[in-house]
Amino acid sequence: MPKIDFKRLQTIIREELQNLNEDNTENDALIAASKQSLEAAKLIKTISEFRVSATSKALAELDPHLSEVEKILKRVTGNSASYVDSSPKPEKGLVKKVKFVPQV
Repeated sequence: MPKIDFKRLQTIIREELQNLNEDNTENDALIAASKQSLEAAKLIKTISEFRVSATSKALAELDPHLSEVEKILKRVTGNSASYVDSSPKPEKGLVKKVKFVPQV
């Protein structure tokens, strides 16, 4: 069995942790996109409910604006991943950097 020196072991661990961080960032983006899509769908439902219960005067005034908002929300639900921030949030506490002080 080949032996691995300490430097090589550190490199392997760093690479694996980097891969883990990248996977978490992708998962976070998918979760954010799903939540955003769900919230947009809730707003579409609320607009539909408002149209049913609103007075004719209110509808006459608001309907053009509500229709535009509804179109935008439908785009968001159809492609929610493109509306999620692409810059990853910094990871908290996954790996702490420590200063190595050799014992003399």
